[in-house]
Amino acid sequence: MHSFQQEIELIQGLNRSTGKQIGIYPEIKNPAFHQKHGKDIAKITLEILSNYGYTAKSDPCILQCFDAKELERIRKVLHSNLFLVQLIESNDETEHLEHYAKYADGIGPWYKQILAHKKTNNGSLRP
Repeated sequence: MHSFQQEIELIQGLNRSTGKQIGIYPEIKNPAFHQKHGKDIAKITLEILSNYGYTAKSDPCILQCFDAKELERIRKVLHSNLFLVQLIESNDETEHLEHYAKYADGIGPWYKQILAHKKTNNGSLRP
């Protein structure tokens, strides 16, 4: 399995060799689990991103997380200026959009909040 740093180096190497500018879209996964085990995954991730030049909203990096408290901490306590996306996994969370707007630059809605039905491989629709 590749490390986060190796994946960033791969993308940046491909960008240099192709002359293109492809971005990255990392996600902070289960920060409470990591904190319980003595690791500040958000801080570690931000340090790695910074080491590779990802520090501003204009950089080709969008950082996302389902944990609203952690994403807010990333913006307000860890002072990240990256483009932040609040992931949403239930309809109940849409009631908090005003609050999300105070620290997040966008939302990543659950697909069922956008589509009533999903197309299957054979072309039929299912809920």
